[in-house]
Amino acid sequence: MKIELEPTMQIVHLNGTTAARVWIGTTEHGIAIQAVIVRIAVPSGDADECKRLSDLLIETPRPKAEPAAFADRFIV
Repeated sequence: MKIELEPTMQIVHLNGTTAARVWIGTTEHGIAIQAVIVRIAVPSGDADECKRLSDLLIETPRPKAEPAAFADRFIV
């Protein structure tokens, strides 16, 4: 399955400590989804690619509608 995600401004705290950004998007079949992402990494560890990704991640996202709160059963 492929998904396309966009960041929101919403940050949630998992287990009361770990901060994670809420992302919204759709699957390749058009199903609307929400994702809570704690970490994103460059698999190769290439310093230039890590810097580029870091720069992209700290850009301020366009305002999106705040997704509804996640029920505990959706947190893995």
